[in-house]
Amino acid sequence: MNSRISSACIKALGYSAVFSFPLTFEEIFRFSQTEKPFSRAELSRSLVMLERAKKITKVREYYFFPGTSAWAEKRIRDREKFQEKLEYARSVGLCIARVWGVRGVLLSGSLGAGAVQSYDDLDFVVITRKGLMWTTRFLVVLFLKFVGLYRGKNDLANKELEKKACTNLWMDESTLELPLEKQTLYSARELIQAQPIACPLELSERLLQKNTWMHSIFANAIPDQSNTARIVEQTNIFPRGIEWFFRSMQKIIMSSSISNELIFQHQAFFHPTKRDVGVMKAFQDIMKRV
Repeated sequence: MNSRISSACIKALGYSAVFSFPLTFEEIFRFSQTEKPFSRAELSRSLVMLERAKKITKVREYYFFPGTSAWAEKRIRDREKFQEKLEYARSVGLCIARVWGVRGVLLSGSLGAGAVQSYDDLDFVVITRKGLMWTTRFLVVLFLKFVGLYRGKNDLANKELEKKACTNLWMDESTLELPLEKQTLYSARELIQAQPIACPLELSERLLQKNTWMHSIFANAIPDQSNTARIVEQTNIFPRGIEWFFRSMQKIIMSSSISNELIFQHQAFFHPTKRDVGVMKAFQDIMKRV
């Protein structure tokens, strides 16, 4: 048994165990925590050995730790509901993508990972044209509020929340690398599992390539840069004063409610709670037990 690959598999399953979520073969391959990439054939051999050693279990196409078969059963039961919610999320994402200034929209959060959570909103990553993030955000929020899809801070957890859009990660196409504060395992996994809804393949691949710090965490998931077509950034013909105005206005509006959010000129991370801290603690506890 290749200990490096086996360890990477266990870590992938351990992280997903925080969310009571089993993984398919391809998901394990993509989410394996490894500094050096390995082949699917190598992964297949390691999974067989881990099964024989009773370190992991498999039901249909799903892998998980022994004693947690209920997770696989739930994921199987939720397939139809997941597809319905995914189609709805795609329709919302496509609407956001039509707003002027938007370059790409990716679905993140639990749904982006392939899971269905009750009363969970729709999380999106929005990439905008160069130098127009705040102008574009104003237009997107205005649109979502107009059509009743904006997820506000005070919205209660209920069935209606499942239909609301939470655009909690913003960046313009010239600044795709996450800031140092966000260069964590949690953020890396969020980016890796985000599903492009209306995003050019070249742009979604460049998002992963620009975050070079992730390459030593999820080596299997990083696309080969030599195969990625060069994407041309769209020229900003608007005066800088307009972007400054929308940025200043929104920062004033948000100033009284800012807690753990990170806000920059070309990026914004609207995560009011430090969920990553709880996730990482749970992950570490699980890894101590397996």
